[in-house]
Amino acid sequence: MKDKNFKFFMKQVKSLEIDHRGEFALINKKKIVGFFSNHNEAYKYAKEMYEDGTFLIQPCSYEANFVKLRHING
Repeated sequence: MKDKNFKFFMKQVKSLEIDHRGEFALINKKKIVGFFSNHNEAYKYAKEMYEDGTFLIQPCSYEANFVKLRHING
């Protein structure tokens, strides 16, 4: 599920950078369910709301995620 969430996120990330740069997006079931000022806040919320392995937390920055995208796409 993480790869599906990540691919969904990467399709959105360039537009998210405009309003959410410096924030972290919480993604669950290919939906952005919230934005947080830091990774720890996002993780704490996600652990309370979702099962492990069903959510993804990513910085709202294309550059920060580009290396991971290349790894997934091969």
